[in-house]
Amino acid sequence: MSSLSFQAKQESLKRKKQLRYKVFELKIDNHSIKENKEYFKMLFLEAKWLYNYLLSLENVIKVNSTNIKTVQVKLLDGTFEEREIRYLTALMKFSILEKLKDNIKSLSKAKKKGLKIGKLKFRKEIQTIILRDNLKFDKNKVFIPQKINNHKRLKPISVKVYGLKQLEGCLEMGQACLIRKSSGFYFHVITYWAKETFQHKEIVAIDFNCSNTMVLSNGQQINKITIKETKRLKKLQQKQARSVKGSKNRYKLNKKISKQYEINKNRKEDISNKIINKLKNFKVIIQNDNFRGWHSGGHAKSVQYSILGRIKTKLKSLETIKVIGQYERTTNTCSCCDERLYLKQEDRWFICPSCGYSQNRDLNATYNIMKIGLEQSKFKPLESCIDFSNIFGIKVKEIMKKENAIS
Repeated sequence: MSSLSFQAKQESLKRKKQLRYKVFELKIDNHSIKENKEYFKMLFLEAKWLYNYLLSLENVIKVNSTNIKTVQVKLLDGTFEEREIRYLTALMKFSILEKLKDNIKSLSKAKKKGLKIGKLKFRKEIQTIILRDNLKFDKNKVFIPQKINNHKRLKPISVKVYGLKQLEGCLEMGQACLIRKSSGFYFHVITYWAKETFQHKEIVAIDFNCSNTMVLSNGQQINKITIKETKRLKKLQQKQARSVKGSKNRYKLNKKISKQYEINKNRKEDISNKIINKLKNFKVIIQNDNFRGWHSGGHAKSVQYSILGRIKTKLKSLETIKVIGQYERTTNTCSCCDERLYLKQEDRWFICPSCGYSQNRDLNATYNIMKIGLEQSKFKPLESCIDFSNIFGIKVKEIMKKENAIS
C-alpha cells in the first residue's frame, strides 16, 4: 500500500469516527429478481464453490483470489469437476477469501486461550456477498456491478428496491452487502450521519421481570412483550418431522419454516426498535440481568418468546445508558431505609418491617436501581408518562404507587 493511499485511509477513518453509522435494509423487488434469476442464482452458487475450494487448500493465507478463474467442485457421486467462475467480481472473491481468513484467525485465538475448538466445515449455502462502497442509486433503482469479461466491463444490473427514502439526509455511504433470505434478496447498506445531540434532563430506571414485563420508575408497566410461534409454524414443523431426510419436500418445508421464523424476528425487531426510540430521549439506568439464567430456572418458554434480551442489547448501545451490576440487591432491599428482606417469587408487594415503607415490588426495585446508578447526578427522576400508545403488540398500564406506614 502506497503512503498516499494509507494517509487517505487514515483520514477517512478519523472522519467516520466523528459520525454515527446506521445499517439500513433495502428489499429488492421480486420482479427484478425474476428478470435476473440466473444472475442471482449463480452468484451465490459460485460464492459457495469458491469458499469450499479455498477451504480445501493447504495454505489459504498466501492465495491470491483474483487469479482464481476455475474451481474444483465435488459432485454427489464423490468425483470432482472443474467449473468456471463467471459472475463473481474480483472484490467479491477477495471478500470471500478475507472472511475465511478471519474465521481461521478467530479459531487460532480461541485455541491459544486453551478453549476446545473444532474445524471449519464446508458450507451448503452462502447467504452474504459484499459488493463495494458507494453503490449507484437512481430514483428507486440500484445498480450492481458485473465482472469484466474479455477486458470489457459489462453493464451493471439494475434492480428495483424499496426503502430508499430511509437514506435521505445521510452524509456518506459505506459498504453494501447483498443478502439472501428465505423471503427474498436484500441490500444491507452502511450509512454515516451527523451525531445527534440530546439535552437529557430526566432519568428513568427500568426493572426487567421474568414474567415478560418492564417496569419503569415513573410507574409505567409494559406487559406481554412476547411474540409467540404462529399456528402455521407449528403445522409446518409437524409436517417436517414426518418428511423424509434429504427429500425435495423436506427442503421446501425448511424454506417455509425459515420464512416464518423471519416474520417472527421482524415483529420482535419492530417492537423493540419502537420502545428504544421512546427511551433514547432520557437517561436510562438498567441492571445487567442474566436472562439465560432465567431460561434454565423454570422460565424457558416465557424467555424464549420474550424480546427483553433484544431490548437490553439495544439499550446498551445508547450513549445515555448506565448499567449496574448483576448481583446488586435491588428487589429485596428497601429503597427507603436499605433494610433487606427475603421475598418469594409470588410476593408482589414489598412491606418493610423496619420503617413501614410499602410499595409495589418491581417499582421498589426501580427506585433501588436509580439510587445505585446515579448517586451523584444532577438529573431529576422522570415523573410524567411516556407515550407507548402507537406501538402495536404491547400493553401498558400504570402501577399504583403507595407509600404509607404500617398501622
